[in-house]
Amino acid sequence: MKKDIELKHHQTLEEIKQFDSYTDKATAMFTITQTEEKIKRDNIQGKTKANQTHYEVGKKVRETIKELGGTMPEDLPTPKESVSKIEKSIKSLEEKKQ
Repeated sequence: MKKDIELKHHQTLEEIKQFDSYTDKATAMFTITQTEEKIKRDNIQGKTKANQTHYEVGKKVRETIKELGGTMPEDLPTPKESVSKIEKSIKSLEEKKQ
């Protein structure tokens, strides 16, 4: 069971790396870390309950963004190039300098 949750998080982390904005990445990572903490703290067992917890935590995170007047992740502008592509370009340039 725990392995299923870890595998799901691993897949999610790979998807998060592809997000275009740091705000999207930060929101997703915050949701995941808070979900993991709640699962541990409340001793939540089972995939269904873990998924429900993730949904509830995500909903709270979104509510907080909205209450603070922040831009919802889906409304953030999309850069012309993805962050991961830019990071790879920077890394490549740094390697060439060495």
